[in-house]
Amino acid sequence: MKRLKELRIERNLTQQQLGKMLLVSGQTILNWENDISYPPVQKLIEIARLFNVSVDYLLDIKEKDTCLERIKNILNEYEKEDLIELIASFVNETISKKDNKEE
Repeated sequence: MKRLKELRIERNLTQQQLGKMLLVSGQTILNWENDISYPPVQKLIEIARLFNVSVDYLLDIKEKDTCLERIKNILNEYEKEDLIELIASFVNETISKKDNKEE
């Protein structure tokens, strides 16, 4: 969440100071800022209120973003591979059902 880091730095807060404000560790803030992990929804709301911004702003979501683009940005590489396999399986199953109906 690059926006979190930007907001923190603008307000001259260390990761440890922000962590104390949010009742999490400085390491957790580091992980959020580097997209290693993501805050739970309740923490996103807390952060947005703390910095007086929207959750969409924090997550850098633009109106033109598609749902799929947002999912790709959040998932790690292993999760992306699992999602691709799931979609491929769904497509193959759908095609197979369609072929069976045509026979």
